[in-house]
Amino acid sequence: MAETQYTTNSAELIGQSVLAQLPAARGLDIGNELIVLMLQDNLFEYQGTRKALEAEGLIPAETVWPDGFESMPWQAGANHFWLRRERPKGVNGPRRSFLEVDWWMLRINPVNSKSWEQVAIERKANELREAIHRASAEGRAERLARFESYCKASHDTAFKSFMARIPGIDGKKRAP
Repeated sequence: MAETQYTTNSAELIGQSVLAQLPAARGLDIGNELIVLMLQDNLFEYQGTRKALEAEGLIPAETVWPDGFESMPWQAGANHFWLRRERPKGVNGPRRSFLEVDWWMLRINPVNSKSWEQVAIERKANELREAIHRASAEGRAERLARFESYCKASHDTAFKSFMARIPGIDGKKRAP
């Protein structure tokens, strides 16, 4: 596999990304790190440089990397893979400025996974079920019981004394 020459501003653009600005990234060379996101159950996204993705063993050795912003999908076993170049998150500019930037996204999900639409429908159905329950007599009774418990606890001196001893709730600042 021939080595691709990336633009000299790849490292600079990656350094300007939102990920590089996070406190957790302080002192790290983001160009050598692999970012792993779990978008939903069994749907993973890896972001990083070509070198980082290859070093992790995520890309088959015979892979011909796509040009520009073209996508390259493939299937292996029970998983579907999708590789494409990405603009580093938070870096602005015309898309053509990123045609040779060394920042990639590899998405992996099971072949038989639910579609985005199905996941959204299920989420909204659950929200609707919960809203209907909250509006029912049983839901209103639960809410009233929680409120009465709160009122009782806020007047209970032993409980308030206990809560005052818990770090983070006691109102005191912690030493850095």
